[in-house]
Amino acid sequence: MKLDTIALKYNTDKSSSFHNYTEKYERYFSPLQNEPLRILEIGIQNGYSLKTWKEYFPNAHIYGVDIVDCSHMNEERITTLKGSQNDLAFLKKINDLHGPFDIIIDDGSHYSNDMRISFDFLFPLLKKGGIYAVEDIHCCYWPEFSDGGTAFMDRLKELMDATNGSGKCGLAEIKNIARDQAYQKRLFGEMDWWEKNIESIHLHRSIVFIYKQSPGTDDVPKMRPRSQLFARVWRFVGKVFRRLSNEARTFYNQALSLTEFFKRAPSRQVITEYRKNIKVYDAFIFFNELDLLEMRLEILNDHVDHFVLVEATRTFTGNPKPLYYADNKDRFAKFNKKIIHIIVDDMPDSFQELQNRYTSASSLDKEIIDDCMTTANIPKDQMQWLREFYQKEQIKKGLEDVHDVDMCYISDIDEIWNPATLIDYRRDVIFKMQELVYAYYLNNRSSESWYGTIAAKYGMIKHKSINHLDTPSITRYVRVANGGWHFTNQGGAEKIRAKIEAYGHQEFNNAEIKAKIEEQMKSNKDFVGRGFTFWIDEADLPSYITNNKAKYSTYFKDHE
Repeated sequence: MKLDTIALKYNTDKSSSFHNYTEKYERYFSPLQNEPLRILEIGIQNGYSLKTWKEYFPNAHIYGVDIVDCSHMNEERITTLKGSQNDLAFLKKINDLHGPFDIIIDDGSHYSNDMRISFDFLFPLLKKGGIYAVEDIHCCYWPEFSDGGTAFMDRLKELMDATNGSGKCGLAEIKNIARDQAYQKRLFGEMDWWEKNIESIHLHRSIVFIYKQSPGTDDVPKMRPRSQLFARVWRFVGKVFRRLSNEARTFYNQALSLTEFFKRAPSRQVITEYRKNIKVYDAFIFFNELDLLEMRLEILNDHVDHFVLVEATRTFTGNPKPLYYADNKDRFAKFNKKIIHIIVDDMPDSFQELQNRYTSASSLDKEIIDDCMTTANIPKDQMQWLREFYQKEQIKKGLEDVHDVDMCYISDIDEIWNPATLIDYRRDVIFKMQELVYAYYLNNRSSESWYGTIAAKYGMIKHKSINHLDTPSITRYVRVANGGWHFTNQGGAEKIRAKIEAYGHQEFNNAEIKAKIEEQMKSNKDFVGRGFTFWIDEADLPSYITNNKAKYSTYFKDHE
């Protein structure tokens, strides 16, 4: 059976219905399909790909690694292991116990540094002739996964330089280096470990396959001699051409950057005048974060014409919940005239239920249903994501009377954009705000990189899926530095537990994680073990928050 057929059966995102990595995997893995392999996959999530590999490789044992306990997925020929891909002691332990592996697949954190750490440690332990695959390498270019650099892609370039940049030709394969040096009349020196052990690197869009040299590979391609004079002339011409090309490209890029700067960087006065002729809408979904709601309204009130607040009568996991804003309207009397309150009281329980509503739905509801029905983002057996998707799409109902030139900011309640940061409201682009992250407490900065709030003219987004606007693989952005603040997991351990039990990432909704939240907060560690660091920092907080520390004192961490 074809790999993609199996992948579609188990609804893994590797299939042709989403990333279409199966096309590449089939190309490289099909010769090994019936071999008695040991396969390690980093990143389990819902376990769909583990089942896919088990069926595709009938004689293989599949090992899966994740930072959360997935032992309930263990079955014949599938073993799950709990640990982090950047924990070298853990990686050594699993290799000692279960390796060496024939195939290693990294579909883990997607953080560029993690990809590099795992590869550098595990590739030397891979069997001779083995294959190391890394998925979603486009994430190396997303700031939220790269931490300011493209570590893994840089590593790939280093490896290509290691295998080619020294100038050693095909004759230098392992045992023939002396013969090659004599032939080339050059002293290259000995091959390093990476030169000797990397057979090939196959780089595709979003995925790379790195082959380890097979044991006993001594055959080398025969190189047709050519005159030394021709070779020297050719190298000289190439060198001059590359130099001229680089100089021309540098000049062009500098000129383009200067042109773009003057074209796209208007003065604050120009934007202020333009702002007088449009309205600004701040739209967000809301659960129960009343204090954060108050902070958001206070920070943005002078810069927003209308707030669109969307809350539902059920959580993403389907449990009934109060309408917290509706029940506390008196607290927000100062802002209520600006708030467009959208109540979602028809959260779906299945795709079929949505389909049944379609015939009698309004045109806007049909658009919302279409957006939910046609997305590949929602696993078919995880209805919490369908409900979250559905609630977020309801933002459209709060924007029905908006003009095409009006600006719309769209985010979650805990992502507050920075009104002091200038963006050009005139441009027909979608902006994405880089936001400082504060975890557990308002003054507890996190090392996590975060791009949250999107902003665009209504005309740019009115017929687009709200969820897809927030999906980098679908939507192209102009990224905005100093774009705001992401106040995540605020309000104490009980509120974090309530959030875990209600939101989309149900892989974190287990007794072990929830029991350790207080301990992780006290130790200043991420509650699901993602390796972020935290420190007390109040320098970049909104002035409203720092001016009201007494009011929100329980949200501030004491200096140690």
